[in-house]
Amino acid sequence: MTNALVPPAGPRRTLALAQLTNSVGDGAYYVTSALYFTHVVGLAPARVGLGLTLAWAVGSLVGVPLGQLADRRGPRGTAVLLALATGLAVASFLVVRGFVPFVIAACAYASAQSGLAAARQGL
Repeated sequence: MTNALVPPAGPRRTLALAQLTNSVGDGAYYVTSALYFTHVVGLAPARVGLGLTLAWAVGSLVGVPLGQLADRRGPRGTAVLLALATGLAVASFLVVRGFVPFVIAACAYASAQSGLAAARQGL
């Protein structure tokens, strides 16, 4: 009897585990980021909402050329670079202490995530 939820061993399982890990990380970020930015960084909730809205608007626009880059250069290498960029963007939140740096870091995060989603589709 085979398990329909788990792909067979090999690249498909590795990709599925990577997607699962990314989804868990995204969920943890989305749940805790508003609390972090309001209570630790000290941004007003309206500013956090505005900053995230701007960031995801930029990410939506930047995701298209990053997806095209993945088509030209290959999805695997592009996905790895964008995953690293996502990690660096999240790490940069640790040094954010104002609204403008927050928006810049959030734009970097949203752009890397949008591009990564596009590259993953090629995989």
